[in-house]
Amino acid sequence: ECFEEYMDNYLATNPIKRFTMDLAPITRDRLTHRDGTNPLMFLNFKPEIRYTWVVDLSKPDDRMLADCEETTRQAIRKLEASDRYEFIEAQATKEDCETYIRLHKETYTRTGLTKYIIADEYHYNMFMNLIPMGLCRIFFLKDKETADVVATVSVLLYDNTAYYWWGDSRNEKEVGVNKYLLFKVIC
Repeated sequence: ECFEEYMDNYLATNPIKRFTMDLAPITRDRLTHRDGTNPLMFLNFKPEIRYTWVVDLSKPDDRMLADCEETTRQAIRKLEASDRYEFIEAQATKEDCETYIRLHKETYTRTGLTKYIIADEYHYNMFMNLIPMGLCRIFFLKDKETADVVATVSVLLYDNTAYYWWGDSRNEKEVGVNKYLLFKVIC
């Protein structure tokens, strides 16, 4: 009741375009109550299908690679051998945030999902609040020759777990860079 009252008040006092809510599948509650019922449906949220893949991060990198699909393994090996890219962690800076925002908008425009482009303020919150709090880490894949960031991955952190949150990339990019970056993040 408290949550429902808070939501109603928030919606009445804030001009928002869309209200979505997710329960991370790896929270303690989800792990202990596996009946499959999403309690948010009792608050009039509509369910959406979402798939989750749990990765055991204690495995060595070569075992992680062996667990990937063949095409993913090929792309990762090819890009690793090319030594063309630098794997870096984004910092809580305006410059890194603006790079991230640009790639986010480019990705959602390319894929025809412009109505899902997230407000810049949301991303600034990720960079200026969540990163310093240790709740989020964001990674860039940077082309060593051009110094351009070609792909991003953001990860939420909670209670010794990590959750892939967002991934974006440039329109002009080498095949497999998104897979390669995500693999580097996992490792």
